[in-house]
Amino acid sequence: MMSLTIQSRSNPKHKALLQLPEEAAEIDRVFSWLECADLWECDILNCECDDITTPLMMPLIIDVKRLNAIAARLESLDYDDIDKVDAYLEINGAAPADIENALDRLDRMDFYNGYHVRELAEELVADGVFGDAGKELFPFIDFDKLADAMKKNGFKETARGVLYCA
Repeated sequence: MMSLTIQSRSNPKHKALLQLPEEAAEIDRVFSWLECADLWECDILNCECDDITTPLMMPLIIDVKRLNAIAARLESLDYDDIDKVDAYLEINGAAPADIENALDRLDRMDFYNGYHVRELAEELVADGVFGDAGKELFPFIDFDKLADAMKKNGFKETARGVLYCA
């Protein structure tokens, strides 16, 4: 769920908490109560999302119906996809366009929770992802160079793990 704190510009004492996703009629009712004819008459003071740990960056003026659609898409995600979106936002920013981009790219992302790129490189080699190196070659592989190559090819380290974007 996404929570917005909205304030009327004409009457700064009028503030409202809007939980998204929400029915369009309820959004209209809140804006009516705030005495905002349109979005240009209101400011978003705060925006938080329950499942996303990356702080969301919202401009003061934004289309709340657009945010409502984003919130509906976020609400339908499972925990694995939420981790992908959260990691994507940590790397690329967390404005509404960034959230939409992350949601549109979910099928081309993998998230490796709790890993650093070097650790992931070791595990992927051990699992045979790069071919069957065999245990006898394992000590001769330069995992730091492999990790650097992975970083140049779409593997990004975040605070909670590694995100791969194809």
